[in-house]
Amino acid sequence: MLMSRIAWLLILAGVVRLCASLSARDIIDIHNYQHVAEIIHQRGMFGLYTHTPGIYPYPPVWVGFEMTALWLHWQGVLPFSLAIRLPIIIADVAMVAIIWRYVRRHTQFPQRALLAAALYALNPVSIIISCWHGQFDALPVCGVALAMLFTEHHWRRAAGALGIGIALKSFPVLLLPMFARQQPSLSRQIHFILYAILPVLFLLIPFLLADAAAVIRELFGYRGHALLGVMVPVRTIYVPLTGERFPVDMTLQVISLSAYGFLGLYGWAVWYMSRFHITLPMQATIVFLLFYVVYAGISPQYVLWVLPFMIMATANQHWPVLLYSAVSTPALIGLYLYAVADIFPFTVDLLPEYTRLAYGVFGSSWWGCCLLLLVALTRQAVTSLPPGAPVVRQFAQLSE
Repeated sequence: MLMSRIAWLLILAGVVRLCASLSARDIIDIHNYQHVAEIIHQRGMFGLYTHTPGIYPYPPVWVGFEMTALWLHWQGVLPFSLAIRLPIIIADVAMVAIIWRYVRRHTQFPQRALLAAALYALNPVSIIISCWHGQFDALPVCGVALAMLFTEHHWRRAAGALGIGIALKSFPVLLLPMFARQQPSLSRQIHFILYAILPVLFLLIPFLLADAAAVIRELFGYRGHALLGVMVPVRTIYVPLTGERFPVDMTLQVISLSAYGFLGLYGWAVWYMSRFHITLPMQATIVFLLFYVVYAGISPQYVLWVLPFMIMATANQHWPVLLYSAVSTPALIGLYLYAVADIFPFTVDLLPEYTRLAYGVFGSSWWGCCLLLLVALTRQAVTSLPPGAPVVRQFAQLSE
């Protein structure tokens, strides 16, 4: 009975996402995916980075998906917009199964695992970002979640899955120290890091040899966009007081300074969490919430990063996930209404002052919610058990 329920949930998750994707309009990101594929078709693989300024800030793996989608489009099999979304849909559905399996392994109550999986399967944050927006963050997030599923018994598979996540988008590298620390010896930790990182480096070496400056500029120089995060409440206060837009050059300075601030706090957080046996999903939740709160260059698709790990970390106390989802959904809608209204499969006709208000209020609420959850979950994680307590017991206590 339970297996049939999870099977139906997986089917439901896929159908919902497919319908949302079929109804989606193509915005700039989808156009950029196709444009990159056309450039590579014309210029060859090493046209990547050199001839894609400003439209491809990712490691090389994603371009393979773009080329495949373009080929399917040219063959008349699928429109490009659907072909490029299909692997994202598959990753999202796989995430539902991974969450169910992880929570089922760590709880005695099967219904809790099913509910945890449902919280992702029907979550509007995932559907909006993966289907309407068409961003592919579900793919690297799925790699990280799969690594968490493997890490207890198959460290090589875990390192490989994490490496795949890093090869798709670079942000999963933030979790590499926490994964490595799960290994029983220094030698195994080094091997884990090498297994996860070396394939990505090998993929980058040909492009670095072809045009190192372009790779550094496009991949390592990318800082995101200050569309969410701390810049929203700052702008919400600054604009009415001054009657002017927040200066672009000052925004770039804030993003740069916040990057250094985050790196410093991130290093401290990694060290501090190493004193406790905090589960990997909870550590990922804390790191991503810290990123949201401190770093100023937050793009809307980043909102997805923390969601599956928060579900896995708080599997039996769902208020953090429900709160995060309830605040994130209007924050995304407010942002899109203000900046990219044509993302929706329906026409929204609102006065600009109303969309600015929605963006400011809901975006500021999202940042405040992330700060609240960061404090609450960190405090809960480090005080629920003393240092040295077994991980499985700690999961149980966090979940109760």
